[in-house]
Amino acid sequence: MALSTHCWPPETVGRQGLQVDIEVRSQGQVKIIKLRGRLSLGEPVDRLRATVEDLINSGDTRLVLDLEELATVDSSGIGLLARFLTSAKQQGGSLKLLNPSKFVVQTLKLVGLLNLFEVFTDAQDAEFVVQTLKLVGLLNLFEVFTDAQDAGASFS
Repeated sequence: MALSTHCWPPETVGRQGLQVDIEVRSQGQVKIIKLRGRLSLGEPVDRLRATVEDLINSGDTRLVLDLEELATVDSSGIGLLARFLTSAKQQGGSLKLLNPSKFVVQTLKLVGLLNLFEVFTDAQDAEFVVQTLKLVGLLNLFEVFTDAQDAGASFS
């Protein structure tokens, strides 16, 4: 599936050496938000909040957060991820996590939130599942995992 040519330019925001790059691109009807760097209290969290709220308010409620290059996330970032999940679902959409770094997975597991999120290892897998379940009207009824380890983690 080809990406659209619409990409928002990456933005770097930060304080005292802590920064996050945010890049939004479209793949079908899904917005993929790629994060690089550190998601922490202050400008990084504020900028991501504004970006996602703008997307949701404009009707883009099928979101994938690509976290492969997110080195760290603090409690304010974790809270923001939970808030995005709730907001997307309230608007009839969904929020998926794509390629979360080992640190992000460990942090979400530590605070007991990992099993709330659908986690994918490939952007096309996430897009395929979202589109297929939407097509058959079952998107909100299933949690889909890419391997047995992910499925087992949901019961932890």
